[in-house]
Amino acid sequence: MFEGHSCPCYREPHSEFINAPHTDLPIKVPAFGIKPSCFHSTTFYTTDWFVEGDLRIQLVACVKGNDSINGAEDVCVRLHSECLTGDAFYSQKCDCGDQKLKFMHQLEHEKHAVLLYIKGHEGRGAGLHNKIKAYSLLDSHVSKTHVDALGDVGCQSDIREYDTAYLFLKNALHLKSIRLFSNNPQKIIAAKRPLDQIMSLCVQCLQWLGSTTKGTYKKR
Repeated sequence: MFEGHSCPCYREPHSEFINAPHTDLPIKVPAFGIKPSCFHSTTFYTTDWFVEGDLRIQLVACVKGNDSINGAEDVCVRLHSECLTGDAFYSQKCDCGDQKLKFMHQLEHEKHAVLLYIKGHEGRGAGLHNKIKAYSLLDSHVSKTHVDALGDVGCQSDIREYDTAYLFLKNALHLKSIRLFSNNPQKIIAAKRPLDQIMSLCVQCLQWLGSTTKGTYKKR
């Protein structure tokens, strides 16, 4: 647990977002299902590490249509929690990698879109080491569900927060309204939370249908 300003890596994120560093980043999206690989011109943003709640996190944004995104409405957005096993190795124990690829292919149909990747959210905030410990309990049938397994290794089921991610969309990208692509209730609840700083960011929360859930592990 990090105690706010006592953490040596802490940065006050709200003012930093105004001048978040960014660069042009051409990307290739791998083939997914019947969809072939495709290329996009995007802009890549990053923040320094900072503390939100009990976690040290870093925001990374891949933005399509950056030149005209200031003040844009109805922007296609996904908040994506870091998941090394799913994102890098396409683990079959979760659908994080598939959800990321599915959204990246959505860019093909959007003028403006943002994939906001949240580093530090690995394992619902438990971290990679504890996530793998929880997986091992599931593999050996000691725990029945992923939530149970996280509890059995001494972790809470989910300590992620999303308020600062929405502040980034408002203060760094200056979005007016978004379409949130997620079926995670916590992201939707955070989007609806009436914070003064994000009241002007209108959020349309969409239930993302048609996803596949693999194995016995709950959707993230």
